[in-house]
Amino acid sequence: MSGSPKTGESWEMNAIAASVLGGTSMAGGIGNIGGTIVGAFVIGVINDGMTMCGVTEFYRKVIRGVVIILAVIIDQVQRNLQAKIALQARNSLSQCALTGRGSISGIVCYPERRKEAVKMGVIL
Repeated sequence: MSGSPKTGESWEMNAIAASVLGGTSMAGGIGNIGGTIVGAFVIGVINDGMTMCGVTEFYRKVIRGVVIILAVIIDQVQRNLQAKIALQARNSLSQCALTGRGSISGIVCYPERRKEAVKMGVIL
């Protein structure tokens, strides 16, 4: 008895879609198995729904591709927003730590903030 070389063909699209929907970043370094399992369930529900609606295999692949593209776009937008927020917080903290007084961007300046800024490497 032998296996067919076509066994599992087109499963790679489902695997990529499941991991991306589960929160794995295409840029690498971020993701977990729990999110991938949730993504696999979501892809399974989407596939079952398309089967029940009578969607052809061609359009199923198109829809899965669109889902992957949307998930990557959302991931990139989220990363950019987090980077902006971190940069603003770092700038506010360094300004606060340098002046040692006042309130900048809603952060009240205390001596403890200077210690925190030194730990983060914002100031020396």
